[in-house]
Amino acid sequence: MKKTILSSLILFVFAFCSSDLLAQKDYELFFSEDHINFSQKWKSSKIADETSLKELRLRIENSDTVEVKIVITVGFYFQSILKEESEEITLCLKPGKNVKGKFGGLIFEPAGFTNKQLASPEFSWEFTKLDIFRNESCK
Repeated sequence: MKKTILSSLILFVFAFCSSDLLAQKDYELFFSEDHINFSQKWKSSKIADETSLKELRLRIENSDTVEVKIVITVGFYFQSILKEESEEITLCLKPGKNVKGKFGGLIFEPAGFTNKQLASPEFSWEFTKLDIFRNESCK
């Protein structure tokens, strides 16, 4: 009996961790500019709770041969009206490197919206500020 419970628990933990690891790969390219790729995905803010508010997660990749400094601000729109804007974020990326999601500080929670509004065609987001500086020293 204990062996069965332990086996089931190990299987459950493995399945949960595997699905979470696979979920990290579903970023979708949003756009590219000057060898910098911007990808996005929407994910529930609470693990295993699909009813929790969705949050925008970004991945930014430097496919250039020089170091870049990137300054961004994200704006959330509803019916073409800016309703919410993130704080300014500054990132430094070495050639061939990327930064993404939670560990990269690239999670944006549109707290003033419901999941129904986020799924609406009247909702959109864009960079309200996007500056890319080449050969910047990021020390």
